[in-house]
Amino acid sequence: MHTRIVSLALVVAAGGCHGTSDSERRATTEAEQQASETTITNAVIDASESVEADALAETRRQQLEYRYRLQTALDQLDTRRKDAKKRGADHVKLVDARRAVLRKDLDALDSSNDDDWASLKQKIDRDLREHGG
Repeated sequence: MHTRIVSLALVVAAGGCHGTSDSERRATTEAEQQASETTITNAVIDASESVEADALAETRRQQLEYRYRLQTALDQLDTRRKDAKKRGADHVKLVDARRAVLRKDLDALDSSNDDDWASLKQKIDRDLREHGG
């Protein structure tokens, strides 16, 4: 930005020596100022997009972590289901009910968006505590 101000000063000074009209100098000054403002605005937008991209990447990372945790819990419940068969139908129903809750969470994770991720994350945490393998 300092380079542009210096350039502008040189253009204005040089223009004054060669009989440049006031309107030409004002037009040059306005064009330089507009270019400077556009550069600053673009820098702010670029920084904002970077923050959004970082937040999106963190959300996706968390979703992958939760997918892994849910799948691990489902695998553990599958193992428990084999043992529950030996103990009777009531035990199998209990394991199946717990597994259905976690499977529903996994399906919801696949269709979640950034707006509902926070609430879904809380639900998954609760369900993993209550129903996890």
